[in-house]
Amino acid sequence: MLILPALIIVAFVLYVMNTEERARALRPLATGFRYGLWLAGHAAVALRRFARAVRARRPWALTVLGTSSAVVIVLLTHQLTLRTFTDVTPEIERLIAIEDRTARAYDAAVGQFKLGAISSEALVRMIERNVVPELQAVALRLKSLDRVAAEHKSLIARAEEYLQLRRESWRLRAEALQKRNMKTLKKADRLERASLEAFERIRSSIQSPS
Repeated sequence: MLILPALIIVAFVLYVMNTEERARALRPLATGFRYGLWLAGHAAVALRRFARAVRARRPWALTVLGTSSAVVIVLLTHQLTLRTFTDVTPEIERLIAIEDRTARAYDAAVGQFKLGAISSEALVRMIERNVVPELQAVALRLKSLDRVAAEHKSLIARAEEYLQLRRESWRLRAEALQKRNMKTLKKADRLERASLEAFERIRSSIQSPS
């Protein structure tokens, strides 16, 4: 879009110049044009000679052709590889959303439990039927990801660490509620704190990528 205005400006400048000024201005362009033609001619001659050498199966020509082809293939493969890396961000964002949602839902259920509105068995069912299956689904999706970029592998590792700790904390919490075992409940609390520390590192990585 800018080419036409630029050509108009150049044409106007040349128009207002006198003959001598135009000659001086156009001299470098003419020199560059002649040099370009000279280079193109020599390149065409060299290309014809190279093509004849390839047809004649000259070793040096075949070596150049093979090396050039290999370099091109490597570069194209590298570009295709860069374009096909898996974007892990949606899965990590889904993990964060699940943690926030399930934590709020469970806290609300605990509030109802303290009021006597629901039983401990209802809390267990919530953990086993709603919370844990969602975390397991995320874990499976993370394991199924392939072609993860090197800079995202540490993020996946942190997510897997969080999921392992969090699922175990929920399992122990359900067991403690079923058996009314305070020792197991305290162990669940410790694992939950560790998992949430890992979770916050994940959230920070998403919010402020390195």
